[in-house]
Amino acid sequence: MTKDEPQTSHQISAILEQLHSPSDEDFEAAFDVLRNDIEAARPYLLRAMTLADDPKVKGALLELMGNTRDPDFVPYIENQLESEDVRIRFWAYVALQNISTPAARRILNEVDLHTLRRRRYYRDI
Repeated sequence: MTKDEPQTSHQISAILEQLHSPSDEDFEAAFDVLRNDIEAARPYLLRAMTLADDPKVKGALLELMGNTRDPDFVPYIENQLESEDVRIRFWAYVALQNISTPAARRILNEVDLHTLRRRRYYRDI
């Protein structure tokens, strides 16, 4: 299997599991394969995100969601801005920047860049 070959669903699932590896090398290899075949990975990202509990893995999945530029991910990514973990909020912010639809940009305009949290006063309008 090379980086340029399209991945099967079984391969994508195995590669997503590899993101959970304690080895940084394995993590990076899996991330690179998913990033290079983002169209094949797209249908699996949301489910993988809901199953992930490691902030590093969640951040990688959020980055991949952003790389798809799929506006269907915006509501889910928006919810990640409420995470207690700043790393997850950071990657949610990056993902919204990559998607860059009017809805994503509206959300980004509501984010305080110091805390990466949504400003509360926007919600009260």
